[in-house]
Amino acid sequence: MTEPNAGSDAAGIQTTGVVFKGEDGKPQIKINGQKRYITLSGDVGTLIGLAIRLEDPENLLGKGAQPGITCVLVPREEQGDAIKIMRHRPMDIPFQNGQIFIKDAVVSADNIIGGPDMAGEGWRMLMESLGIGRSISLPANSASAGKRTSYAIGAYMGIRQQFGFPLANMKGLHQQMAEAGALTYMIDAARTAMAQRVDNGERPAIGSAVLKVQATEAMATIVENGMRLQGGNGVIQGPRNFMGMTPQGEYVGRTVEGDNNMTKSVVIFGQGSKKGHQFLTDEVNAATAGDLPAFKKLFKAHTQDVLDNMFMSRKQSKKGFGGVAPEFADERTERYFQQINRMSAAFNFSANLTLALLSKDIQIEQATSERLGEIYGNMEMLYYTLRHFHKVHGGDEAFLPLVEWVAQTKLYEAEEAMQDLIDNYPTKHKAVKTLLRQAIFPKGRKYKKPSDELNAKVAEAISRPGKVRDWLRDGMMVPNDPTNVTRHLELAFEFITEKEEPLMADIRGRFDRKEFKAMAEHGQDKFIDALEAAGKASADEIAILRQAQKYRDEVVEVDYFEAKDLRKGIVANKLELR
Repeated sequence: MTEPNAGSDAAGIQTTGVVFKGEDGKPQIKINGQKRYITLSGDVGTLIGLAIRLEDPENLLGKGAQPGITCVLVPREEQGDAIKIMRHRPMDIPFQNGQIFIKDAVVSADNIIGGPDMAGEGWRMLMESLGIGRSISLPANSASAGKRTSYAIGAYMGIRQQFGFPLANMKGLHQQMAEAGALTYMIDAARTAMAQRVDNGERPAIGSAVLKVQATEAMATIVENGMRLQGGNGVIQGPRNFMGMTPQGEYVGRTVEGDNNMTKSVVIFGQGSKKGHQFLTDEVNAATAGDLPAFKKLFKAHTQDVLDNMFMSRKQSKKGFGGVAPEFADERTERYFQQINRMSAAFNFSANLTLALLSKDIQIEQATSERLGEIYGNMEMLYYTLRHFHKVHGGDEAFLPLVEWVAQTKLYEAEEAMQDLIDNYPTKHKAVKTLLRQAIFPKGRKYKKPSDELNAKVAEAISRPGKVRDWLRDGMMVPNDPTNVTRHLELAFEFITEKEEPLMADIRGRFDRKEFKAMAEHGQDKFIDALEAAGKASADEIAILRQAQKYRDEVVEVDYFEAKDLRKGIVANKLELR
């Protein structure tokens, strides 16, 4: 689909296909144009799916002279030099992507997807295909990046020590750890729910756009935090770097299938209000058909809905919550569902008022559109998270800190977007701002970011053995090779938490506090030597402590190369237990 001048604006496709009568008397299509950023284009593949702007001067297909956007399949090998495919290097990650040049490629009209009868139906096909791609591939990629990053960084923070204790115990790092773990839970919850919707036959064009943006932006935060927490180890490229090239991939996810900037500012609310509004589409259809009674009935119901939500928003905003929660909620999550109700009423009122005032100019006032989309998107992601907690994890207490972190963050961000909407409302009528503020913030804002205490709980969940780390590990392909960096982290973490930590707790009990501190202050290696010399530990215990230290030394080591081997990628200090 994507071309030099048609990306998020899919309607701007310029690659043409002209219908003509072939030698056998049957309709053929001559295609000219170019495509870029095309996934899976490269050295393999037998069919190319192209979106073209179909022209039929002789009306051979019976759809008029300009059928419009159409999707066709082009057998690659049959085209010879008419098709030329080049490779891109998307941030140097192993992602098959390239550019396609088409000059006078000819295919039968039967190659139109769905046959000639589907000429001109390409726009609908593209939107449905985009909906599926945004629903499945990018959220899955974001979830996998989040799981691997959170799993690895949780182990790393539990293993590496500074100032005599694990990095996982440093309060200044808890927020970044919490963001990684909780946002991964949110992405996984949302991508699971959306996959179920697609499996049920839905084609959620707008819902998938929300998920694509939210998932890839959250992934970027997770990966950024992983890099920062890994520290110097994260910027030294090589097989020991467990973040590896993941940071480069985050930009690909945010750009493909509709750049996030355009999706946020144009698609989610701007197009979503046309496709998903409770009344608007039916009102337009009734007006177009000249059905005045139907239009009046719809408009009356629409107006009443706006007024109902205005009063509901004001009432619920005073407390910060309201309404009822789903039957599957419990006392731990009921209030969060009620807070979604409050923000939903506020969104309904502000969105309808904005559509009425701005009308078609909503596509111009893109900052306004983006803020409304942010409110909606945050509430959708929160609902998926809460539902996943109950329906998939059965309300397991182990996951509650992650769920609470997501809930508090999404509510805060939604309220922040609402505040920005009112502060920057694009109208000269001050009364509109006053009306919105009185209806939505009659007693000011209600929601806060997660506390330090909650950050610490989530950080502990990803850096200590338990159900959360088991969930992060589930579905992840980790080679059994102990020289694989993720596998090595896993082995080191398991050994240290299962053997070294209980042993050290026991050893501390063998000394008074001052004596133990004096022995330990010169580093672990000297401590083990002193412990052995004092006869305060058995040979087996000393062996466990030395093995744990070997693991720890390898985890904090970084790759280095001899200058002559750098281009070849031959590492001078291969990962192994020394």
